[in-house]
Amino acid sequence: MLPYLFILLLIVFFTVFDGSRFEKIFFSSLVIVVFIFVGFRFGGTGLADYFAYLRFYNVVNNFDEVLNPTVHAEIGFRLTSYIGNYLGFSSQYIIVVMAFLSIFTVGYVIYRYSDYKILSLLVWLPYILTMNMQSSRISVAAGFGLLFIIFFYKKDYIKSILFFLLAMSFHSSAICLVTIFITRLKLNTLFICVIVSFFIGYLFSPFSIITDMLNSLGLHQIAWMVSSYSTSEDYGYPMKIYDPRILLAFLSVLLLHNIRSSINSSFYQYLVKVYYIGMIFSFF
Repeated sequence: MLPYLFILLLIVFFTVFDGSRFEKIFFSSLVIVVFIFVGFRFGGTGLADYFAYLRFYNVVNNFDEVLNPTVHAEIGFRLTSYIGNYLGFSSQYIIVVMAFLSIFTVGYVIYRYSDYKILSLLVWLPYILTMNMQSSRISVAAGFGLLFIIFFYKKDYIKSILFFLLAMSFHSSAICLVTIFITRLKLNTLFICVIVSFFIGYLFSPFSIITDMLNSLGLHQIAWMVSSYSTSEDYGYPMKIYDPRILLAFLSVLLLHNIRSSINSSFYQYLVKVYYIGMIFSFF
């Protein structure tokens, strides 16, 4: 508990330097501290994933295993593991590499685009403690996914496709990034979608709807896999619609919608739309 509290207080203290001439050097230093904290940990907030990563890393000790789909990790993880084994690194290597890829990708985006860099790091910290310290593959995919979102906005489609594929190579859930096209809708339309998804998520089980649709199409095996994934405690647990994390994010949506007329930057309007899309996924 003390290390987590130390990191929190350290970042809180340095937020006073946001906007000062020392902002960038302090932000960069804090990102390095966070990287060391995440990459050189033993265990984390989710011990099962940590030790699973070490186990999978030790399995991929030859190139044949990189191409082996029965290893329960995507090819980006398998290839990274093979390189580490080839170079003779211990299993902690895979934790360090995933920490590097996940921390410095998001850190770059904050450094490049945020007006309040250290405050952004503070806002990011809960995600780091719950995801980077547990679901490292997802965190890597999220980091590359964020770069995909940025370059998609810039219409640099070659780079956006590259980062999309990199995200997919670490976690197949990154397929949800294709919904970025929904940002073409107006803010008000997306806001209505958020409200509708809130009530659908409260009244119905999306997984039940999906499995019923798959069964009706004759895709019984895939329906069984979706049902097994959503009901197994091995993969977490369903969040209640009134979970504080959900409610806090929903309140953020209401706040953003309330100040939408003062958001003059097209880039920030785009990011608000991305946040709305993320909220829809949270409800489902």
